[in-house]
Amino acid sequence: MQAQIDLSQYVPIKTLSKEIPGQKGQSLHWMTLGRWCRPPGLRGVVLESAMIGNQRCVTREALTKFIEAVTRAADGERPLQAIATRSRREKNKAVRDSIAELAASGA
Repeated sequence: MQAQIDLSQYVPIKTLSKEIPGQKGQSLHWMTLGRWCRPPGLRGVVLESAMIGNQRCVTREALTKFIEAVTRAADGERPLQAIATRSRREKNKAVRDSIAELAASGA
């Protein structure tokens, strides 16, 4: 039997962003939340989210965990999630080297 996902806990980031304080007393822009959902996130911490339909959604619990993790990272603790250590150039070189190695081996 498959586990049921409780969709009622998920809130679209456009809606949730209006409840989060930003700079100068304004609410946080929804695109800021969207950036936090993708690596590298904020201070190396990525906000856990889900695509429901055509909207990016998060739970309040995930937002709470994210805020706590970002606070720990700001206080000097290491983030719970891995941070990429290679640059784009290094990754591309590794891919080219792997392709050349495969081609040399006859695969």
